[in-house]
Amino acid sequence: MELAVLSPTDFTAVPLTVHWTGREPQGDKTTVGFHYEVPGRGVSIDSDENNRISLAFAAFAKTSRGGIAGHFSKDLEGNLPEPVAQQVAIQGVSYDGQFAVAPGDYIVRFVVRDNLTGRLGTVSVPLHVKPVASASQ
Repeated sequence: MELAVLSPTDFTAVPLTVHWTGREPQGDKTTVGFHYEVPGRGVSIDSDENNRISLAFAAFAKTSRGGIAGHFSKDLEGNLPEPVAQQVAIQGVSYDGQFAVAPGDYIVRFVVRDNLTGRLGTVSVPLHVKPVASASQ
């Protein structure tokens, strides 16, 4: 996972798309929401281990100096009943996340790692967060 965050290039072994889902003021920061979509071809299902899947989702908002201003990480793993495994193989997996950051400009690196194979998928996008307006303005 560290390699995916620090690499200057994106990884393409796990296909993914990410959509912003909204912003919400939280004190002097803003919570930024996003939604991952990984197609079925990007998810390994180990049928020999009761349809086991193991995915790691992460997002890191990096400053212009390379520091991490906000982050998200979550593991999705377990054994799927056969009908669900078939559905995942066709439709893939969706997952929601969020992190809070102060006003500023960031490069956000979204990461999905298939823990069963070690394959990585990343995408990097710019993010501009405006200062939170106060009630007295």
